[in-house]
Amino acid sequence: MRWSGSKTFTTSASDNLGFATSQSDSATVDNTAPTLSTLQMFDTEDDGKVDQVKATFGETLTAYSAGTAPWSLANAPGGAPNTLASVSVATTVATLTLNEGTVNTASGSFSVALAANVDGVRDLAGNQASFSSTAVADKAAPVAVDVQAANGTGTAGRIDSGDVVTYTFSEAMSASSIKSGWSGAALAVTVALGSNGTNDTVSVSTAGVNLGTIGTGANYVKSDRTVNATIALSGAMLTLTFTSTAPNGQLNTVASSTMVWTPSASAADPAGNAMSGTSVTQSGAPKRNF
Repeated sequence: MRWSGSKTFTTSASDNLGFATSQSDSATVDNTAPTLSTLQMFDTEDDGKVDQVKATFGETLTAYSAGTAPWSLANAPGGAPNTLASVSVATTVATLTLNEGTVNTASGSFSVALAANVDGVRDLAGNQASFSSTAVADKAAPVAVDVQAANGTGTAGRIDSGDVVTYTFSEAMSASSIKSGWSGAALAVTVALGSNGTNDTVSVSTAGVNLGTIGTGANYVKSDRTVNATIALSGAMLTLTFTSTAPNGQLNTVASSTMVWTPSASAADPAGNAMSGTSVTQSGAPKRNF
């Protein structure tokens, strides 16, 4: 039977004259494999694509040279392309670098397994670590993916009642992080239309709403105005629908623009990861927004 831990050994001796002596000493033997403490995924580039997993163990690890072979990944957030590229080990952490896949910062059913390997994850005594398929914790911040504006029943190219702005996130968001106590159902809000030359702004001005600001890329209003709207959240998409229009003579009709959305870092995903504050530019060619 293999044993581990601290053991004490005593050696005794005596001669034929009756003199006796003894000597005690102890030794520690480690036969226990390193155990997994945490398994977490990250988006180190804040581009909405998971590119790293960190497996932290309960003790210092020795040099690693097994490559990717001992590791198995299932249901990576970025789909089929989101595969394992390389592995490095330092102190107590094995860092898995992933090839980026599609935009998605939700952990979902992502899991990782590790097989024992003579050149793989080992402690300083050479004990080989392994673990079965284990869920990966979400430490990837959600990011802004896109912003679009569509005309409702009013004048195309002018901000008026019925127009809809769609904000797209890299994963489903926590409604209560966008507005405390909110479920995501339609909520009446006020919207500030800021006059800012050729880059007027749109922002929800209701206290406690964390959506950030849209730079419209054009001159839509002749002076600062406040209008009414509703917001609703469904998964990774939030819609803002205007329900009133600024007074006549205060709005311009714009033929084409490209919007930029700077999100609020106070919003978060269901795992509690705060939103990246990186701005996103409206996808596609310049268009007639609103």
